[in-house]
Amino acid sequence: MRIKRHYLSKRDSKKFKENLLRIYPKTFIEDVLKLGALEEAKVEDVKFYIIGGIPAFIIIEDKPIPTLQLLLKLKDLKSYGLPIVVVDMGAVSRIIKGADVMVPGIMRLEGSFNVNDIVVVIDEKYGKPIAVCTALMSYDEIIASSKGKALKNLHHIGDKLWKTLRY
Repeated sequence: MRIKRHYLSKRDSKKFKENLLRIYPKTFIEDVLKLGALEEAKVEDVKFYIIGGIPAFIIIEDKPIPTLQLLLKLKDLKSYGLPIVVVDMGAVSRIIKGADVMVPGIMRLEGSFNVNDIVVVIDEKYGKPIAVCTALMSYDEIIASSKGKALKNLHHIGDKLWKTLRY
């Protein structure tokens, strides 16, 4: 498996940063970009961005999604204003096998979000990120509901992306 990668020009770096700022909190993006130089890479049909040697964002459904490698590198995700969903330990094994997040497995929500927003899923015991999802229900809908599929699993520990980006 061969990785093709190249550094982005200043113009392309600026464009990528502006795109990230439309989706994610400013403090999060600024701290991530401090990690180092920005590279664009591709493995097979998977396009991703490397920042300071860390696979940081992967393109899924034409949207840059933070990788678990990046999220695990950062110390306090809560301080960045990223929406976080804390799941019970019973849900963890299903989520890391690719299951979507169901309302009954959610212990608490940290930060509000809307449908289609990117949400980080962490386990209740260790507080570590285990998946990156897109919201199928808003914060308010999850609070009001006792059942249903709340989040679509895009990237989880142990998936093909996790294995591909571990180099």
